[in-house]
Amino acid sequence: MNKECFYAIDYLLALVIFCMTTSEFMVAGMMNELVLAFQVSVSSIGYLISAYAGAMVIGGPILTAILLRMRSKQALLFLMFVFLIGQLLGAIAWNYNIMMISRIITGIASASAFGVAISFSATLVHSDSRGKAASIVLAGLMFATVLGLPITTVISQYFGWRISFGAVSVLVLVSGIMIQRLLPSSSNKEQLNWKDELLRFKNIHLWAAYVTSMFIIGGTFAAFSYFTPIFTNVTGFSSARTPSFPMILQKE
Repeated sequence: MNKECFYAIDYLLALVIFCMTTSEFMVAGMMNELVLAFQVSVSSIGYLISAYAGAMVIGGPILTAILLRMRSKQALLFLMFVFLIGQLLGAIAWNYNIMMISRIITGIASASAFGVAISFSATLVHSDSRGKAASIVLAGLMFATVLGLPITTVISQYFGWRISFGAVSVLVLVSGIMIQRLLPSSSNKEQLNWKDELLRFKNIHLWAAYVTSMFIIGGTFAAFSYFTPIFTNVTGFSSARTPSFPMILQKE
């Protein structure tokens, strides 16, 4: 397989990240619709985003550890299947509690899939191109907030929030089929020394990076998550204009 094919696979992995990040933040664009559907407060809908993020932080590493013995391709397909189940559950959610369960399932699968996708992309290219490969995969995160969120918001407004959840599910399914057919089988996993891995957490610079990222990302998305009710209920913008705001905010 030539270099161009390897980078094409990286773009496919980026599509996976795009789907999962879109799922994470799509609730922000349909808060008003979900408030009416489940008859709860805006803050309660905000907890659906918090639950997704919390599941990524707590459940993601645990699931990743469980899947360490699996080959990367098989692990990624399994995680996409779990994510698809969670996303479909969200599409048919008949009450708030079921939607919350959906968000927890997708959050756990998403966190683990991020790591698998990035590490898998590094195995496809030469060592001096691994940074580029990882950046391609992570571009899916950026495009999810610039394109994925506005598109799912528009779908929610015109066709309903369930169709929006279903659209992401279809894209995940298509991505999974393409990965099954196009991605090469990875080699057997090397045995990890857990003691050595855990010792890395003694690095104070690592924790400094964690804390800095937590405040930057947390502060950004704390406001970003509530942009729909803020613009419609506070500033008086019409709901038809809200899909354009994520793109404007990202540009700024």
